[in-house]
Amino acid sequence: MPEILLIALPGLLSLMIPAAILAGHRHPAGPIVVSSGGACAAFAIFWLVLGGIYALFGPPSPRTFVSPLVLLGGVLLLLAAWSLALGAAAQARRYRWFALLSVAGSLSLAVVYISVASPDLCLFDTPSTTNAFAFGCTASNPTAQLLVAGGYLAGPAAAIVYSLRGRGARTGAVPEGLSVSPLGAMTDADGAPEVWTERL
Repeated sequence: MPEILLIALPGLLSLMIPAAILAGHRHPAGPIVVSSGGACAAFAIFWLVLGGIYALFGPPSPRTFVSPLVLLGGVLLLLAAWSLALGAAAQARRYRWFALLSVAGSLSLAVVYISVASPDLCLFDTPSTTNAFAFGCTASNPTAQLLVAGGYLAGPAAAIVYSLRGRGARTGAVPEGLSVSPLGAMTDADGAPEVWTERL
């Protein structure tokens, strides 16, 4: 039974993606903001509350089971926010934002992969004195901490900024080559004013 539960957990965690999209569906930028915010929160909890990489590879503890689930949830939400933001930028023909989002999302995924593939157990959560000696821990490196934190947050942060600033820049814009001329004197079958479009 525990083995089946462990296998099913990643699938259950993937339900966070439709849940995040549904939670923000009332606003055009809502799904991106909710997904990105969830990813930032999951990464912050993983590193600052649960101990980050040390909880994954260090001695067994209650955090050993929770930490990989939080990290996986953050990565899933990052992928959701990244995909939604890239799709919105491509549809709006905002190619500079598309390039920026591509780089930021790729950077986040690369940093997540590197931090797990080449773990530094002493990066954020310094082990106890005995374990620190065993792992060869030295004084914390603020530069490395800043780089890792920035890498994890680059993708979701870029998606949030785009959804709140870049996405709204062209809200209601008329496609290139078209002009819109409302004719108040003419109405359609429902009694609403008709809007005519003509190609310039």
